Amino acid sequence: LETQTQSKTLLYSQDRFIFSQAKFPAIVGTWGCGKSLAGILAANKECEENPKNLYLVIRKEFNDLRDSTMRDWKTDIGRDWNGDKDVVYSNESVLMFRHGEDLDSLKNINLGGALMVQAEEMRESDFWFLVGRLRRRNGTLRLRIEANYDGHNWIWKIWKKRDIVIPEELKGIISVDDFQLIETNTLENKANLPPAYIASLMLLPDELRKRHFYGSWEISEGQIYAEWNEQYHVIEPF
Repeated sequence: LETQTQSKTLLYSQDRFIFSQAKFPAIVGTWGCGKSLAGILAANKECEENPKNLYLVIRKEFNDLRDSTMRDWKTDIGRDWNGDKDVVYSNESVLMFRHGEDLDSLKNINLGGALMVQAEEMRESDFWFLVGRLRRRNGTLRLRIEANYDGHNWIWKIWKKRDIVIPEELKGIISVDDFQLIETNTLENKANLPPAYIASLMLLPDELRKRHFYGSWEISEGQIYAEWNEQYHVIEPF
């Protein structure tokens, strides 16, 4: 895949995410797995291929958006944004960088697509709010999720466990099959990482290593019982 800066060979997980045809593809991974790059490449692709698109990239906190997502965008995509944090394309598409506190101002917006960055930081209600904004003719109407593993949160419930409660007004329009989960971990991206980085992650405490290196759904921030594992500690009623 050609970017503004260099030619990149996509990882399997990145390829599946960027070229997904699902309505709600989610890439969930660990530190250094390449999921952030997959997100911005997918967002840029949707704006390039859909003239007059209006696309949203959103993250909970502005400082994180500016210091990570927008910085990576500048390096890997090479497109500038204006004073409103909008990237304007020659085909009249516009990509907007926004953060969680901007959600209220988006109530009447018509989006052609969106990407939730570090979606585990946000709420399930934020996800469904954005689903309701996807009504623009110029776009794929695809809402992408990019997230870290964070225990049995709302992302696990919807994409992993498939426990999806679809709002009444969306039944017949959205189904369980629209939620595609793409899982990855640091080892998939090993060839693109310094050996010292891999070694440093191996030194993490057990719980952090399971979550941020191997990609375990059983470990979450603030968890009291680190030994908890639903596979072993939950049985069906009898």
